[in-house]
Amino acid sequence: KYMQMKRFLFFIVVVLIPALGFAQKKVYIFKPRVSEFAPTNLLDSKTIQVNYKDTRITHKKSKVECTFEELTSVINESLKAAFPKAVLVESADADIVLNIKVKRYEVFFPGGVWRGFAEYDVELIHGPDEIKQEILGTRTEGNIWGIKTAKKVLQMSFDRANEDLVKLLIEHLE
Repeated sequence: KYMQMKRFLFFIVVVLIPALGFAQKKVYIFKPRVSEFAPTNLLDSKTIQVNYKDTRITHKKSKVECTFEELTSVINESLKAAFPKAVLVESADADIVLNIKVKRYEVFFPGGVWRGFAEYDVELIHGPDEIKQEILGTRTEGNIWGIKTAKKVLQMSFDRANEDLVKLLIEHLE
């Protein structure tokens, strides 16, 4: 019994404790690429005021390679890709107002897999109509290529969230 207890303690000290330390969540925020869409003429000559608010909670140990301004710029470029004839403006007299709270944009590694999230709370105001919707793009993949996989997972999450954002606009503005 003494030997079994010794082996058990050895296992805990040498294997389990370091494994738990490595399993700590590593969080990354990478700059995304513009989401690709088939252009539509739906919002031809319409003006859209897009307002952003950063409500993300970032961890002290997060590795941040993308500012909030860079992220929102890429979301704007993605909207322009989907609606090339729409005009994004900053004025309050726009045809459409789009308020986007970015709640989450990150990829993390809880151990063995990468999990990416892009989450927005969206408020769409068009005339008297006001639509509120939560948009969530997620993706999980095994850690095959390390950081390269992390960037791919986060990009796919971002693309999914933007796809849902574009769908929301199409469904309610047709």
